[in-house]
Amino acid sequence: MSSPFASKLGTNYCPLDAEIPEIQALLVEPLSRLRSLDDRIAHLQKAIDELAQERTGVKAYVDAHQALLSPIRRLPLDILQEIFVACLPTHRNCVMSAGEAPVLLGRICSSWRDLCLSTPRLWSRLHIVEPSCADWETTLYGAREAKQAQRVEITKAWLARSGQCPLSISLCGSSRPHPAPPGYTSTSVFLQTLISFASRWQDVSLLVSSSDLNNLGSISENDVPLLKVLDIKEIYDSPQGAQWGFSGLLRAPAMSSFTCNSNPVASSLRWEQLLSLSIVTSWVLGVTSEVVVEIFSRCPRLHTCRLVMNDTDTSSAADGPVLELLSLHSLHVTSVGSPIHRTGGLFNRISLPELRHLRIHVVSRVGTANHTYFPFLTVSPRLEVLQLDMNDQTLEDLVRTLPPTIQRLKLHCAHYYAEACLPQLLEALTPSPLPDRSGCICPMLQELHFISCSSLSDRALLDFIVARMAFEQPTLRRVEISFVRAIQLDIRPDTQPFLDAGLELVTTYVPPPALMASPWYGLADERLLRGPLV
Repeated sequence: MSSPFASKLGTNYCPLDAEIPEIQALLVEPLSRLRSLDDRIAHLQKAIDELAQERTGVKAYVDAHQALLSPIRRLPLDILQEIFVACLPTHRNCVMSAGEAPVLLGRICSSWRDLCLSTPRLWSRLHIVEPSCADWETTLYGAREAKQAQRVEITKAWLARSGQCPLSISLCGSSRPHPAPPGYTSTSVFLQTLISFASRWQDVSLLVSSSDLNNLGSISENDVPLLKVLDIKEIYDSPQGAQWGFSGLLRAPAMSSFTCNSNPVASSLRWEQLLSLSIVTSWVLGVTSEVVVEIFSRCPRLHTCRLVMNDTDTSSAADGPVLELLSLHSLHVTSVGSPIHRTGGLFNRISLPELRHLRIHVVSRVGTANHTYFPFLTVSPRLEVLQLDMNDQTLEDLVRTLPPTIQRLKLHCAHYYAEACLPQLLEALTPSPLPDRSGCICPMLQELHFISCSSLSDRALLDFIVARMAFEQPTLRRVEISFVRAIQLDIRPDTQPFLDAGLELVTTYVPPPALMASPWYGLADERLLRGPLV
């Protein structure tokens, strides 16, 4: 539609008084046509709405009948059960409140809900958390009691559906209040409920108070014929702790894995049948080298071990012959106090010819002259994985003693002295430009992971990757470095051919936090002047 005002449309032009009647005359016919179009659109929209409503009814009819033809409806029940079990989380299921569980099951059709309720394996894994309360003397205590009673009932109903399946159960309790209010019920109400199912315990994890832990004394070794994995962590609510009077539980005939957070050397465990042992005490309560050697001497079949150690005597010497552990494949040690690789320390008193995986976290002062690094590494011909979290400045010497079988090396350099030696360490791992691997440290290295690096340069990392990938048959598969600084050199273009060939390279750069200093610091009215923290 043409208009004499076309050049003025879309601008801020203000029409003259004489132009206003002209513009109004131009709009008479378009306004009439616009009303006509609106009427036609409304008529057509009404027809569309009627058709859409009719379509909704027909579609609901079709969908309801097509649902009957769904292939999953014809699956055998045993296949559906396997699908349901496969969809469970790998960890234990948590106990839900009485209101939550019906809602969850209500989302499943009635036939499937009945199938779930009649599939014992779906109910054989359970995690229970004891409700706690910050103030035991307030009315909140009554709320805790009600919630606790509710969870006990749900626990009973849940486990009742597990049929005769072996049970995987974890209980997370809380410490008892001092003094306990009148009518207080402790974690023992959950323990008593679980003890009634002890004959089907297979994997049990308990985090309960010392007082409640003594309730396990009623269990005999004949009561737990299926128990294989036992994890007992004590919440110390009394000076003397638990009395370990549950010897029957510790002597379960099938138990092969045991975890605790106290010294179990005086317990009546079936040491000779243990395959996995974890002593995860606090740093203060860590076991000594002497205790560990004694424990190892009782566990000839031990395959995996995790320890928290606390050696305080730096002058003790090794007594007796070196203990050889022919089955130990994985060892994780957190060492506090004197170095575990000192003279007379653990690593000078054991031999690990079959060790595959070693993880060491040393919490001690900066290395001294007696920090001769782990001599057994040179006689562990099968070591494949080494993870170190240390604060010593002689890591380069350690790397030069590594066996040639090392495939994965991970270093966490949280301390300045350890981090400062990374350039020399990486240089030692960088082979000379030869087609073979003669004289190369860790020639089978597949993964390298450094955490918290600042002194290591991007150029040194590039040289390492290029030298490793220059092998005729390179083994390097993954390099992961986290830098505590800004990027210096983008090594991606130079490593792109290796990345295309399958090498994984993960580099993260996190600059250290900027120094935040208040300009008002030192003034008497600093808090009033500085205002909100920005």
